[in-house]
Amino acid sequence: MSQSLECLQRTVARLEDEKVELKQQNAELRRTLEQVERERRRLKRCFRDQMLPDAFGLSLSQSDQHKVSTSRQEESHAHCSQRLAELQNQVSLLQSQLARDRQHRQNYIESCARTNQELSDLHHELSCSLAAVLREPRAAVLEAETQKLDQSLNLALMSLDCQSPERQRVHPATQPARSDLR
Repeated sequence: MSQSLECLQRTVARLEDEKVELKQQNAELRRTLEQVERERRRLKRCFRDQMLPDAFGLSLSQSDQHKVSTSRQEESHAHCSQRLAELQNQVSLLQSQLARDRQHRQNYIESCARTNQELSDLHHELSCSLAAVLREPRAAVLEAETQKLDQSLNLALMSLDCQSPERQRVHPATQPARSDLR
């Protein structure tokens, strides 16, 4: 029975570690998305700027100034357009990563809820068994309650094993449907 409880404790610890890791990944993705959005806004401002000042401070004829300005604008426009497309692709990628992260978090929450319910059920069964043994401190009662608890722990461990994300990734076709889990 102590091995079963240790297994449950390891499962809870693993889920807590996954929770921390997911929070860190989510924070990193948000920082990257904010950075990309800032760069995108900056490039949009750059793109909107139609007139660039004479960078060299040279005095050119109006025709030459127009040619230089047009050339600079075309170069700037091409560069900004290319960078904007790259950033839009990056934003799209980050949004899909965030969507996957949200789904992973939802799965984690559901897994934690199931684990919590399993632990709560086991605690209740243990309390009931302890009360039964205290009422009738006989070897037969102790043996019967021990068998009931062993069976409950084994069922809980099998349920947790089926819910394990590692097992789901390795054997997705062998998993029960979501409605079958509990």
